[in-house]
Amino acid sequence: MAVLGYGVNDALALAKAQVGIAMRSGGAEAALLAADITLADNDLQKLLFVRQLSRQTRQVIEQNYWIAVSTIFLEPCLLW
Repeated sequence: MAVLGYGVNDALALAKAQVGIAMRSGGAEAALLAADITLADNDLQKLLFVRQLSRQTRQVIEQNYWIAVSTIFLEPCLLW
């Protein structure tokens, strides 16, 4: 569950959510500290960018993991 907020009243919900998103402009300090993601302005289109960026990052991490694991398993074969 994702929660979007910016005020003091939203801080508890932002802290308890799986993903807490706070908007910086006009936002309370408690909400900014409790959130996982803080947007610099009120443009919600940037959430789509963050989502796409996180998916790309995860793909790179998984790719690097499998390259490292396959290198470990293939190393003994290459030594013979």
